[in-house]
Amino acid sequence: MIKGSKEAKWNNKYMKIIEKPVQQIEQAKDLKEIQLVIVVLLKSLKNIYENSNFYKEARMVSFIDRLLDCIMNKIKHKLNISLAIVRGQKEYEAFQ
Repeated sequence: MIKGSKEAKWNNKYMKIIEKPVQQIEQAKDLKEIQLVIVVLLKSLKNIYENSNFYKEARMVSFIDRLLDCIMNKIKHKLNISLAIVRGQKEYEAFQ
């Protein structure tokens, strides 16, 4: 029971460490904001994976998959084909 309590406290501590970077990624309006946070977040996740008995393979993969989905949706929103076509037309017209 004491061992479980101790590990639960550690897991709570781990989640507190990554809470702010994850929120920054979720709320990012610009991809540059994600670039600034992602390296620190991935290093923290690596440390958690190496030191936690709870956050191992399946849980970490699940978390990273959800994080990747969030980032991919932001990239798709910023860099989709229709925006590229419209931007290209405007640049072509300005060039003409």
